[in-house]
Amino acid sequence: METKIIALVLIGILIGSALGYGIAMFTIGQSQSSKVKELQEKISQLQGKVSQLQDRINYLESQLGPKQFVIGAIFDLSGELGDIGEDFKVATEIAVSDINNFLKSIGSNISFKLIVKDSIGKPEEAVKALQDLVQTSGVKVIIGPMTSAEVSAVKSFADENKIVVISPSSTAPSLAIPNDFIFRTVGCDKLQSLALARLASDKGYKKVIVFCRDDTYGVGLAEAFKTRFEELGGQAKIVKYTPNQPDYSSEVSQLSQTVSSWNADAVLLISFSTDGANIIGHAKEHDALKNVKWMASEGPHGSEPLKTPENAAFLISTNLLGTRPKPPEVMNTSTYLHFLSEYRSKTGSNPISFTLYTYDAVWLAALSIIFAGKYDGETIKNALPLVAKIYSGISGSLELDNAGDRARTDYFIYTLTEKDGKYDYVDIGAYSCDKDSIEWFSKS
Repeated sequence: METKIIALVLIGILIGSALGYGIAMFTIGQSQSSKVKELQEKISQLQGKVSQLQDRINYLESQLGPKQFVIGAIFDLSGELGDIGEDFKVATEIAVSDINNFLKSIGSNISFKLIVKDSIGKPEEAVKALQDLVQTSGVKVIIGPMTSAEVSAVKSFADENKIVVISPSSTAPSLAIPNDFIFRTVGCDKLQSLALARLASDKGYKKVIVFCRDDTYGVGLAEAFKTRFEELGGQAKIVKYTPNQPDYSSEVSQLSQTVSSWNADAVLLISFSTDGANIIGHAKEHDALKNVKWMASEGPHGSEPLKTPENAAFLISTNLLGTRPKPPEVMNTSTYLHFLSEYRSKTGSNPISFTLYTYDAVWLAALSIIFAGKYDGETIKNALPLVAKIYSGISGSLELDNAGDRARTDYFIYTLTEKDGKYDYVDIGAYSCDKDSIEWFSKS
């Protein structure tokens, strides 16, 4: 606005000069034809200057860009991962507030506005949400979506329209593609497969059935685990189930039969919270599934239904061991403690790892926009890896690999335990990607 006012003033001065010059020419007695000709030449010259000035103003405005930038977010707020999606939303809101307060404190006139859309956990709805954010709000950067199936669905639209997508929770190996517009502040499941395969091998399991969601996330992790576990001398069979069903009784019955016929000694469950709880609820009714060991990916971790006495007792009796991303030792920093306080005040609970990745994803987006100097998807995409290399957030270093994924992630080994009649998840070890080894916190 200030630039436009200055422009109008300057243009007015120039036009006023032309008129004044013309009036003066008429009053000094020159012939009318010479007066008109000279006035026309002067006005033509001034029009050229006005045009040059307007071009310069347009250039300056394009460089300055809007003072308020929009960051979009697409989370599952009412679908299968609705509870976790609300946690992501809270982390995003805290981050935007912190960023705006920081910018205000240093006297910057830049601020950020957050617009959150609900994908309902469905890939097609994630695409609609992204299209709506772009078409109605001109969004160039989004946080999310949450699942790899959703990220896979929005990828072509994002790449074609140069929209930067930063997912804090998508992990499928199939999305580790260099030079696209997809970035992930969490490690690719190629890393988690190493942790799970090492865990199974160290525990002496020889034949593992991988019971996985038949989607981008489930199949990607299952195949990566199978490859690595077989390199370590084990055998793995993948059994898929269709996700987003109200009940998995028949699928679990088939799993039980496969465990018996293949003489497996362990089952690796790759699921989310809701489907995982339903599967375990049926598994405890099958003798074949009671007599094998159980493993799990990060998906079921934190599930409240798995902590019910019946489900928890089954998992404890089958020696459940799972993996989940392990943030670096940054839990005593003032930034993390601030986030922890804000998160607790809004939710009444402690944050899960993925909310840390979500908070950092927002900061990464904002800093990349500022560093880029303009709200342009291509420029922001090019700036983002450079910013990630030097920015350390509440989840630690965000340096990315050549596919735009977090370059390094270690993993906690978790289980379920009982104390005073209550069940909860406990980390009992940690896997180091650098060493390809597990350090146990206590005997398991």
